[in-house]
Amino acid sequence: MIRLLPLLAFAILPAAVAAPAPPAARTEFGTSGLLTSADLEKVKFDSRSVKDSERGAESKPEKEVEEARKVRDVAKGDGPEKVRPANRYDVAVYMPATKFREGEPAPAYFVLRNNRDTVLGLRARIDMSEPKPMLYGGGCRYDIRDRATGKSVLASLSASTHCGGGSLVDVPADGFYCVSADVNRLAGHVLPPGDYEVDWRYGNLGSAPITFTVREHAGAKLPNRPALHFYHINPEFGEEERPETVGEPFRWRDCDLNQVGTDDFAAALAVGQHGTYVPDLHTIAKTDKLVEAWVEWKPYRDGDRVVVTLRAVPPYDRVCFEEVPQLHLQIETPADAHRDRAMQAADRKLAELERSTALVTPLTIEARLPTDWREHVGASGAARVSVLVVAKRVELPRWGDRLEKRQLAEKSVRRSDEAPPLWSGIVRSDTTELRFPLRLPEPVPAP
Repeated sequence: MIRLLPLLAFAILPAAVAAPAPPAARTEFGTSGLLTSADLEKVKFDSRSVKDSERGAESKPEKEVEEARKVRDVAKGDGPEKVRPANRYDVAVYMPATKFREGEPAPAYFVLRNNRDTVLGLRARIDMSEPKPMLYGGGCRYDIRDRATGKSVLASLSASTHCGGGSLVDVPADGFYCVSADVNRLAGHVLPPGDYEVDWRYGNLGSAPITFTVREHAGAKLPNRPALHFYHINPEFGEEERPETVGEPFRWRDCDLNQVGTDDFAAALAVGQHGTYVPDLHTIAKTDKLVEAWVEWKPYRDGDRVVVTLRAVPPYDRVCFEEVPQLHLQIETPADAHRDRAMQAADRKLAELERSTALVTPLTIEARLPTDWREHVGASGAARVSVLVVAKRVELPRWGDRLEKRQLAEKSVRRSDEAPPLWSGIVRSDTTELRFPLRLPEPVPAP
């Protein structure tokens, strides 16, 4: 039995239009909402040791963090050609531009690099997926300071402890963990004109501060940010109908909706799923360099159909897929209307999908959602819904050794230079306004 997370009345929140920065200040880094390992390799890592007196009382040094202070030999099995940094990991802050107008989005990227050939399990993380930034665990934090006074300009820091054991983030071997946010949102208010610096730390290592400047601009406001909720669309076992020719849709006749925790989803995408990094869930575009996502909603009495089509982006005529992409519903609600009632569906074993000539663009998936899904998600009136399309199943954070075993089991696909490109990215369709049944207040049990 599926228990769906109630989502309260949705309201479209107007966003303030910020004045653009001069063209010379713009770069291509992260403009599509996505990054690659090649992008993150360009980041300068200049970690420095954080003194115990500066760490505060929020956490105790962990074993792997203590080791980061020591100069370590090259890891066993690396070979003489692989010279690794002394630290087990390094941290950095990167800003593509450092001059902004007051109220203009000023993204800062918080990056951690795993320097070893084994999975690095982090017991703390920065979560930018919620309407307000959140710190989980006790081993990391960020700060923004006024350079004229040296004082922090953060309005507050929201934090939660992690007592359940295991890792909150699994950074792959030789991989990265990257999250980003507008520094105004990090501060909790629009930064006034002035010179600032931003840095962050994990464990006993901190990044060198990055300086930036805010110039005066009248009418600057910090727009509200909606809460995001994600539901994985799972075709029931044996209910997938595969096309016989290219261009015909894959039909999933019956599907389940399984909730994915937004913070775990963000952490999973921040470590790079199949080569694509998503620093901020709110900034994923409908197109990347290879494909573009289109969505169509078809209401029926026996359940809504959502039809997602992936088309090749010029100059490509065709783009190939290693397997049938994964679909996730994304529903936006006002930040102050969110009530967290977790939905967990029974796990279903999905049939393995064989590769076929139909796995090329244009690729269409038509999925029939549960008949009463609109009644159970808890939205009321009009709500904005989109579909997030991921090339492969998203691996959520869990114990590091389990993730490492899955990585060792993966096999690379050899392709000729003449073959169409193989898509391994993430795109999101345009939002569609849907009508949801009005819900009456839940009855109060009699005493």
